Amino acid sequence: MIRIINVYIIVCSAFLYPVISFAQQNINEAAGGNGTTNDVFYKYNVQGGAEITYPITNTAMVKTFVGIYSVNASFDFSILKRLYVGPEVFDNEFAIAANPRYFSLNPRMFDYMGGLRIGYHSSNDKSNDFMFNASFTGGMSHIVFTNYLIPAAPQDKPFGTMFIMESYRFTDQCWIGLDISYTYLNYAFDPNYIGIENSGFTYYPSDSKGNVSFIGWGFQVLYSFSKGKN
Repeated sequence: MIRIINVYIIVCSAFLYPVISFAQQNINEAAGGNGTTNDVFYKYNVQGGAEITYPITNTAMVKTFVGIYSVNASFDFSILKRLYVGPEVFDNEFAIAANPRYFSLNPRMFDYMGGLRIGYHSSNDKSNDFMFNASFTGGMSHIVFTNYLIPAAPQDKPFGTMFIMESYRFTDQCWIGLDISYTYLNYAFDPNYIGIENSGFTYYPSDSKGNVSFIGWGFQVLYSFSKGKN
C-alpha cells in the first residue's frame, strides 16, 4: 500500500510541477515584460538513457521477477517553446528473482515498448544550469518470455510511462540528468502461463490479480539542436 501511495505522489508531482512553473513564468512575464529574454529555444531534442527497474504489481510479478535493465530512446520536436512531442521506444528485461527448485530454470521476460510521448521542460535560460523535464508516453508493448516450461506466445498490450527528470547543463546543447519513472502495463502476469507455478515458488490465486507495473530510476542524456527564435 505504501508503495502505491508513493507512486501516486510521483505522478501527481510530475503533473503539478510544470503547471506551477508555467504559471510562475507568466507572472514573471507580466511583471517584468521580458521574463523569457534569455530562454533559448531548440526545435528538436534527442534523448536516451538507462534505468534499473523494480516491479511493484502484481504480486505474482513481484514474487517471480526482478528488473535487469531498462533502456530508452526518443526523438522530440517542439510544438510550443517548452512543450514537445515525439516517438519513444523502450527495452526492458526482467529475470527470475531467486533460484527456484531447479537451478536450470531461468525464465526471463522482455518488454519492448513503443509509443508517442508528450512532455514539458522548464526554462532553458543560460543563466540557469538546471532543467526539469516531465513526460508521459503511451503506446503498445510487445512482451516476450524465454526459458519457459510450456509454450508461451508473446503478448501485445497497451502501456503508459511517466518520466520526471532533473538535469544539469553539460554544454549549451547537452544535458545530463537523473530520472525516476513509473510504467503501467495493461497485462496481468500469471506464472501458469509460462509453467513455473510448481517450481519452488509459493503462489496463491490472488497473486495474479491486477496488472503489472514497475518503477525505475537511472540517468538520461538529452541533446538539443536546430536553434529557433526566442
